[in-house]
Amino acid sequence: MQASPVHPSASTPKRDTVFDGLRGVAALVVTFSHFVCAFLPAWLPIYSASPAWIAHTPLALLFNGSFPVAIFFVLSGFVIALTASKLAYPALLNCGVRYFRLAVPACASTVYAWLLLKFFASDLESARAALGSLWLYDTYGRDLPSFMAAFRNGLVDVFYTGDSAFNNVLWTMKKEFLGSCVIYLLYSRPVFRFRLYCLITGLIATLCIQRFAYTAFFAGALIYETRMTHQYSQFSHAILFALSLLLGMLTTPFLDLYPTLSVLNHMPTLVPGDTTMSLWVTLGAIGLVYSVRHLRAVRSVLMAWPAQFLGRISFGLYLTHVPLLCTLFAGMAVSGVLPWPMRLTLMAVAYVPVILIAGYIFTRLVDEPTLGGLHRLRKWIWPAR
Repeated sequence: MQASPVHPSASTPKRDTVFDGLRGVAALVVTFSHFVCAFLPAWLPIYSASPAWIAHTPLALLFNGSFPVAIFFVLSGFVIALTASKLAYPALLNCGVRYFRLAVPACASTVYAWLLLKFFASDLESARAALGSLWLYDTYGRDLPSFMAAFRNGLVDVFYTGDSAFNNVLWTMKKEFLGSCVIYLLYSRPVFRFRLYCLITGLIATLCIQRFAYTAFFAGALIYETRMTHQYSQFSHAILFALSLLLGMLTTPFLDLYPTLSVLNHMPTLVPGDTTMSLWVTLGAIGLVYSVRHLRAVRSVLMAWPAQFLGRISFGLYLTHVPLLCTLFAGMAVSGVLPWPMRLTLMAVAYVPVILIAGYIFTRLVDEPTLGGLHRLRKWIWPAR
């Protein structure tokens, strides 16, 4: 079902607060996963041939970073489809605004990371040697480049390299931008009769070539297109929700431990596949996003103020936590004042409030002003006629 476009002068489309809450919870899970990557790598199949028992239980969902990132991509597809179908701005303008919406906070995060690394590089080097965490090697240490390199990395480089050694979560920016632009282009005409077919074709094509991040974008847009149909029972949605959570455990490294489950991830394709997430994690994210909109119990949790607050600061939380892990918390890890178990417990207790405060400050100083400024700029460039 296609929504009728409205005039550009219309107000911003109503947000789905359930998805705001889901995005916030997903962002928090990402922060947990990186804490485990840094200080408890033996828990993860990606870093250990024999991961701890907890990696084989549903608790693994609390530190599986691939699953919430896949949820982000599905939610982005939904939100971009919603915005593009309701507000009839040109696709080129929408893509330009989307770039700066991602690039300005990304640039601010690399500058923020550079400043922290400037003062804590020695602590990061010590943590690498003491903990043996391969994840900590994804960030610059004493070989920190110049300030302008950090500025350029967040503003430009991550959108064509898909990588950042200042803030490793920025690998998603390239996928976010390209996926968003594709959805904007498909919604660029007020009446595009073949839009639904293009979305389905794109979903199938990206599945076949194993570019699962973009599969998630197409799926999110399709969820928007079918938002008013197929209202199944609460029981059916609960089954889908539970199955989606189960699939969310099946990361590519985890599947390598169970070859019978990974057969679809190793099928030959014409181009290199997406190694950042498995097919099953992607399908789990799609099922989860679809089901949470219809489950009353889950909706009530995601619409409560804690989840809504997390949703508000989710982008700031996502962009600020890794630099803190690689600097402030790396320093705590090698302080040697307390035995390691007590030190780790103290770090875990301090971690959540510290990253929430950092995420809130970043949201107020960078993210929200960027959103407001770009909204006004778009209306100025393409005023009501």
